[in-house]
Amino acid sequence: MTFVKESKLQLESTPLVEFFNSIVTDMGISDKITIHMPTNDVTIQSDKIKLHSLFSNLILNAIQAMDNKGIITIRISKKLNNLVEIEIEDDGPSIPEENIKKIFEPLFTTKQVGTGLGLASCKKIVEQHHGTILSQMIR
Repeated sequence: MTFVKESKLQLESTPLVEFFNSIVTDMGISDKITIHMPTNDVTIQSDKIKLHSLFSNLILNAIQAMDNKGIITIRISKKLNNLVEIEIEDDGPSIPEENIKKIFEPLFTTKQVGTGLGLASCKKIVEQHHGTILSQMIR
């Protein structure tokens, strides 16, 4: 199913710590949410507009999963072959196991109000940047 017209990436140098700080500031997050930001900066080539949409959506989902209070931890690590891993972890309830495989599918949602396009859009943006996205439960 095609649900978003794919546009060409406008790549530019993106220092990730500064980028995440900007996103969090733009979102005006409640003081009931604590965000642990990475201190080790990594610069990547990305489409900043698409990446802003991606990470704003993931952070918003984390906030909603925690019912607007809790801790979000963002981690950045360099891997082999110039790969970068970005983790966004929240302390909200885990996604039910039966939903884990479906959350990135278009139109899948468990929310009362929602289109089911947010995480599908995130997946598309990550894939455009030649990455992969996954969700996992940490027990």
